[in-house]
Order: sequence, then structure tokens, then C-alpha cells
Amino acid sequence: MAYNIERYPLHLALGGDDQGGGLEQNAFELRMLCDFIKLHEIKSYLEIGIAKGWLMKFMRDEMQLTVKGITLDKYPEHEGLPVTYVSSQDIEWFGQKHDLIFVDGNHSYEGVKSDYNKFYRNCKFMAFHDICGHRNCGGVNKLWEEIKNKHEDYWEFIAPNKEYQSGIGIICG
Repeated sequence: MAYNIERYPLHLALGGDDQGGGLEQNAFELRMLCDFIKLHEIKSYLEIGIAKGWLMKFMRDEMQLTVKGITLDKYPEHEGLPVTYVSSQDIEWFGQKHDLIFVDGNHSYEGVKSDYNKFYRNCKFMAFHDICGHRNCGGVNKLWEEIKNKHEDYWEFIAPNKEYQSGIGIICG
């Protein structure tokens, strides 16, 4: 199946033209994530830290997932998306399960570790964006290196072009 990633603006830092906060996932890594979603029959998706919501829209429109988002900042681009505006650490969690939780909010070690501890039991799979630690995301890399081998299975999707790689890591929930 071909995924229409090109339909969504790609952020300048990842080789695209969008300087205003376009899709912040490397296209190569995102294609690998899409293959993973299809292979594992993912149907529900929670994104923590949605920025302008491009990835969430992509997951809804292209991947046909039931989506939800948690984020702090409200943008006009969120219109029509099911978003809760709160810190992921302040939200009351009632044990609702999701097939995939995508963590891309607070990139500090403390922030991403807190999201991991709070949410990983509420999903089949948990994905982390920015596992390579580039662009002020060293906290994500540090946590990823700590936890990946503690889980039965893990996957890493890292683009070969080091200039634009971010890395997506997935563990079983």
C-alpha cells in the first residue's frame, strides 16, 4: 500500500519546505511506521504532543485510525480533531486502551519518562519520536536506551540520511 505522505507539509528541519511546523516525522521513518501499523492491525491511536496536528490528521485520513490527542497548545489546525488540551501528566487516566500511543510531547528525560510510566500499560504498542536525540531531544534518546531492552520486543525506524533522521522507537505495551 502506498501512503500519501507527500500530501502533508514536511518540516524544514527534515528536508521539507515548511518553516511553520509541518509534519515533524522523517518521511522514511514514517513509511516504516505505517508498514508496522498495517502489519500489526493497529486501529486506535493516541498521540501525546500533537504540535499542529499534521501527524494526527495523517493517521486519521491516510491510515484510517481512530485518533485522539493530548497537547498543551491550541492551534487553528486542530479544528475537527479530538484533542484534549492539558499536560499529559495532568490528565486523569481511566485505563482506556489504545493499540498505539505515540509519544512526541515533552522531550526532556523527565518528561518522556513520565509519559512512559503513566501510559505504557494502556496500549498494545508505545512509540517514541526522536529516539536519535538530535535537535534538543537528548532526553528521548536517554530513555529509549534505558527501556528498549527491558521489553520483549522493540523496533527502531531510523532513516539512513543522518542529516534528517529523528528516529521512531516502538515497544510492546
